[in-house]
Amino acid sequence: LEMVDECLRRYHREDGSSSSFLLQMSEDRLHALIDNQNDPYWAEPFHRLSVVYYCQGRMEEARQLEEWVLSLKPWHIPALSNLVRIAEAQKNSPLAIQLASRRLPIVYHCNGNRRRIGWFQHALEQAKTMLQEQEERTKQLRNRMLQKSSSFSLSSFTAFKNNKNLTNDDVTKDDVTNDDSENNTDGNLQDTEDDSP
Repeated sequence: LEMVDECLRRYHREDGSSSSFLLQMSEDRLHALIDNQNDPYWAEPFHRLSVVYYCQGRMEEARQLEEWVLSLKPWHIPALSNLVRIAEAQKNSPLAIQLASRRLPIVYHCNGNRRRIGWFQHALEQAKTMLQEQEERTKQLRNRMLQKSSSFSLSSFTAFKNNKNLTNDDVTKDDVTNDDSENNTDGNLQDTEDDSP
């Protein structure tokens, strides 16, 4: 992202063909980052790409990306600011005013910054709520995965992990190889000691 930020800084200082080259280079880099990222909640590449689209005049694409960023992080200050700029560029003053009211309030030295403190408290509550929702989704996914793998014997896995001796009742059919089956005539697995350290 540092390379993209540097390209955007240079873009704002330069004019002409070199500036369009900088935007294209940033766009390519951001697409590569987004395509290869493993964290779907990493919002920064999407925000930077929205800024690039804004600079290219692609306002609708820029707006959609920033709305995606805000769905991930409703408190994302740069995304809100960029959405205000996009709304202004699209001559949508009512939307720009509404979005501007959601931004982080400026610092006032005379009133104790109640609005700013309230903004942070609200953002913190949103983050906590989203984290709890994500944890609940993760638990539900884990439970579904465990239900689907009910044929797998958890006791077998634990015993293998701890190098314990097992009976046939503890082991699923897939866990026992043909060689073990041939050598196992009394109904129990033969004792196997692991000499490895």
